[in-house]
Amino acid sequence: MTDEVEKNEEAGPEETPAAEPEPEKAEGSGASDQDKPDTPASVEKAAEEKVEKELSWPPEGEVGKDERTFGMLAWLLAALAWWLGPLIIYMIKKDESKFAAFHGMQALFFSIFTTVLLVVSGMLVMCWIGALLAPLVWLGHVIVSVIWCLKANKGEWAELPLVADWAKNVVADKAE
Repeated sequence: MTDEVEKNEEAGPEETPAAEPEPEKAEGSGASDQDKPDTPASVEKAAEEKVEKELSWPPEGEVGKDERTFGMLAWLLAALAWWLGPLIIYMIKKDESKFAAFHGMQALFFSIFTTVLLVVSGMLVMCWIGALLAPLVWLGHVIVSVIWCLKANKGEWAELPLVADWAKNVVADKAE
């Protein structure tokens, strides 16, 4: 080892290798971030795990009977009262139950979506397409609402394809 030091001293400053930082220790050797709880990396990792746990979908835990009933009611009211019923359910349960809030918001977005389709089909009545499309949209709305009503009553976190991501974002933002 002294020979290497002597060679580096003889080589002069131009050929002297730059001081390299020590390589980080592998996960299996030496102290890890978990051994040092005050290091920024371990604090950041703990914070990330906490956020992932809070934002995991669907949330962990059993869905209670009350939550299932309100989730079912949101979809049933969507079939009968369009967007007003799910909005009321969401406003009542948004702080108490993620399950009921999710189904209420999902039913609300679905009702708004079908309302837009009904308005478009109403504009197409002059082409006779709207006269055929409007009853199909209404029937589809009622059928989907009843199916999701039954799923909510079973305690399923059933996601409706076009609107579930929006509902998840609203419920997750409210949870923060």
